[in-house]
Amino acid sequence: MEKEKRKTKYRSKEFSAYLGKRLKYYRQLNKCTQDSLAKALGLSFQQIQKYESGKNCISLEKFILFAKTFNLSLEELLGELFYPKQARFSNEILETLCFAKKLKVSNIFKNI
Repeated sequence: MEKEKRKTKYRSKEFSAYLGKRLKYYRQLNKCTQDSLAKALGLSFQQIQKYESGKNCISLEKFILFAKTFNLSLEELLGELFYPKQARFSNEILETLCFAKKLKVSNIFKNI
């Protein structure tokens, strides 16, 4: 059981680091500063730093808002994670991402 917890924790850190790199890539591609992105998402620039470094995992709600801010599809933002043969993460993470793919963005942003 303890070994499984360590595996899951490692996968979570790996997943957070992967997402952080993708977020940073698209932020820089759009010539956006951490501060301006933070303001657009209603966060502090320190939180953006933590997302990009992989120290904190971004919530699904903020992830979708990030995609919308840069006019990206979830597939574009997630990159290789939407191609299961290339994925490096657990089935649990992939199932969560597949569920996220099916969400209608318009329904999520009604209350934001």
